[in-house]
Amino acid sequence: MEQKIDWDLEYISGVLSDIETINLPWSELERVSISIDWDTALGRLRRLNPNVFTDKQTAEFASIKRRLSIQKAKIQTLGFLYPMPD
Repeated sequence: MEQKIDWDLEYISGVLSDIETINLPWSELERVSISIDWDTALGRLRRLNPNVFTDKQTAEFASIKRRLSIQKAKIQTLGFLYPMPD
C-alpha cells in the first residue's frame, strides 16, 4: 500500500509540474493533453487517505497542496477543476 501511495503522489506531482512550467496561454493541443492527465491526477488525489501516510508522504502531500494553491488561478484559467477547498 505504501508504494502505491508513493506512486500516486509522484504522479500528481508530475502533472502539477507540467502546469507549473508551461506558460499561458496554452494551445488547444496542450490543454487537451494535460486535461487527460489532470483528470487521472484528481482521481488519485481524491483516493488518498492522509491518515495512513508515512512522515515522508505527509510532507510530500503538504508540498502538493501548497503547489496547488500557488497554481490555483492557472488551473482555473485552464478550465480544470481545482481540487482543494477554499
